[in-house]
Amino acid sequence: HLDAPADMIFPENVKLFLPSHLSRENQTLPRACKEGLPDVETRLREAECYDALDDLRCALRTRSAGLLFQVRNVSGQTSTTRAEGHQHRVLINVNLVKLRYRWSRNALFLLKGHSDWERQLKILEDKHVSGINERMLSAREEAE
Repeated sequence: HLDAPADMIFPENVKLFLPSHLSRENQTLPRACKEGLPDVETRLREAECYDALDDLRCALRTRSAGLLFQVRNVSGQTSTTRAEGHQHRVLINVNLVKLRYRWSRNALFLLKGHSDWERQLKILEDKHVSGINERMLSAREEAE
């Protein structure tokens, strides 16, 4: 996109007005929303939630493994700074995935409302997001 004219519109920048952006009443109007489109977006958002959760698990495993590697193998100022930079990038990825899940879940809620799907795709709070060794450490700290 570097050599493109400044006024050119790219497909990835076009806002899609999907059914979750409309009120429930407008989703049923034929002019506002094509029949079947809310069902398609519902499947899309549900899959996006599960993908985000998988990506979150992967990012948390990466963070835990990076911390373990850093404790065992990193010494010296340069190496420590580099390792901390890597951990910072992993933390940014964790936060982006959390936002993606929350956004997708919110869109799914706007489409389906309260129902059985909420048993599996629960609200994700910051306190729920931690690596497995981090949970063990905080439980130990609470016990002391």
